[in-house]
Amino acid sequence: MTRIDASASQLLLFIAVVLLITFTALAALCILALLVIRARRRLLERRRAAQTARLRSDLVAIVDGEEPEASEAAARLVALRGRHWHRADELLVGILPKVRGDAKDRVRAVLRSRGAEERAVAQLGSGRAAERCRGAFALGAMGAEDGTSRVIELLDDRSPLVRRVAVRSLGMMQDPAAAEPLLQAANKPEAVQRDLVQALIQLGAGAAPVLRARVLHLIAHPDSVDRSAPAAAEALGFIGDVASARILAAAVDGGSTALQLAAAQALGHLDVPAGVPALQRAITSPVSAQLKLAAATSLGRLGAEAAIPELLHAVEDGGPSVSRTAASALLSLGPAGRDALARSSAPYAVEALAVDAMRLAP
Repeated sequence: MTRIDASASQLLLFIAVVLLITFTALAALCILALLVIRARRRLLERRRAAQTARLRSDLVAIVDGEEPEASEAAARLVALRGRHWHRADELLVGILPKVRGDAKDRVRAVLRSRGAEERAVAQLGSGRAAERCRGAFALGAMGAEDGTSRVIELLDDRSPLVRRVAVRSLGMMQDPAAAEPLLQAANKPEAVQRDLVQALIQLGAGAAPVLRARVLHLIAHPDSVDRSAPAAAEALGFIGDVASARILAAAVDGGSTALQLAAAQALGHLDVPAGVPALQRAITSPVSAQLKLAAATSLGRLGAEAAIPELLHAVEDGGPSVSRTAASALLSLGPAGRDALARSSAPYAVEALAVDAMRLAP
């Protein structure tokens, strides 16, 4: 019995030694594998950092560099492959809206040489909203010649995000043919007016006739529900379309409330006197405090000394916001406006002069 116990003990001891050696070897292999993985990861990080640095250097060179440095950088970017090109493609499309002149032409040339336009068009047909957004943005950034009609179709996309990106993309393309579709999009659910106005402004003077026609249409139909005409009026002001001054003045006199407000603001950006009489009438209107505010601000921008009586009346009889805005407008008119404020005993006239004196004090 003792011999059997001794043999069993020796067997167990042998098994324990074998297991210990096995576990030790496995632990050593695991440690070695971890060291190899860490070393490989560090090597990859160094390579990635070096590649990123080269990519950034080439991007800077293609945007800000002189010849032949810029052309050499463009050639290196065109030669990229795999994920390095995908990263470069993403960065190049992203910087396109921010560059001008020769730099923009070089970036476009690199993208087009790698089929970026064709790829963007293909993305428009994707079932994923994110891909359609990328395609629309890329076409807008590159200013694709045949891209306007394709992106216009996305104004009816089922995704609100895609519709919003399409609006911005059409603005970047600066094609006046997009004016009418953009105006139609203003009346669609979830339309972001700020984006629409910005896109219309980017279309420039070529879109002005369409914008004027939309404002005239709403003047003739003041009871219709139309969000596009106020957007058109606002854009006309920022475009600086002097020819629309009389139309905008008519809108201040007889448009819907939203159109009146937009037209009054727009007239302040046009350096012409044609809108002054309408703004004078608006500042005395009892209908809308917002319209009075817009009219007072625009009269100050225009330097309309003829409107001093109306502005002074607003200082004395308007609410706090209207009175302060009218007082600021009078100050912007120079000595004549200050004299008018000095003749008034209204609290907001006294306040405006006191604040102005503090501002001018040495």
